[in-house]
Amino acid sequence: HYEAALSHRPDFAEGHKRMGNLQLQRKNLRAALEHYQQAATTEPDDPSTQFALGDTYRLLREPDQAALAYREVLRINPTHLNTQVRLADVLYEGGHLDEAIATARQALAQATEQNNQPIVRILEERSEAINPDALRSNISFMTKNRILTGVLVLPDPILYRPLHLLREEVD
Repeated sequence: HYEAALSHRPDFAEGHKRMGNLQLQRKNLRAALEHYQQAATTEPDDPSTQFALGDTYRLLREPDQAALAYREVLRINPTHLNTQVRLADVLYEGGHLDEAIATARQALAQATEQNNQPIVRILEERSEAINPDALRSNISFMTKNRILTGVLVLPDPILYRPLHLLREEVD
């Protein structure tokens, strides 16, 4: 249905978003990305489109591009908590550790202020996942020895995210 609508109205942002969602479900990440980019061209201030762009870039293992999209969401809606968490994640994945820590701390502070207990719990669990000093040392060693390839891959990306670094300075 949306393909037909898009052939008549190529600037139909909602059609591109829905086609992007469909392509994402089919795991056609590049096709999904193209549709989300088209939607963002037509409606650049739509946070859901920018969020979808960020998620798609992240799935494509393009953390710097994902960060740009998530920053765009935060420009539109500075208090969007899920975007702050995802931005911290992709900054970490892209090797921007200090910025990831700062963003994660901001997300934890906001989640605490909003009494968003599910997010606070997730952030606190992550904060205990890895010893921050050991992680910094490991990153430093890998960078020095040119082992780091642009994306830091840790054993379980769901558990080991940048937010483990924030607990001590937010309390």
